[in-house]
Amino acid sequence: KRGDEIYITDASGKVIHFKVSESKIYDANSPLEEIFGLGGSVRLNLITCNGVWDSKEQNYTKRLVVSADLVAE
Repeated sequence: KRGDEIYITDASGKVIHFKVSESKIYDANSPLEEIFGLGGSVRLNLITCNGVWDSKEQNYTKRLVVSADLVAE
């Protein structure tokens, strides 16, 4: 949820801190530009399936995207 903190450790052992800014549900075929944007600040987007299972398409109908902004240390 908004305000939650996420810590990522990179391959060198450096810890990178993010704070969740929003979560939003998108249609499964939404344009990538809508989800990821075009440049700007450093963000982390966590994406998972949502909606209902479409057996014909073998896919879920929606995507849940949780976006987090880099926290300056």
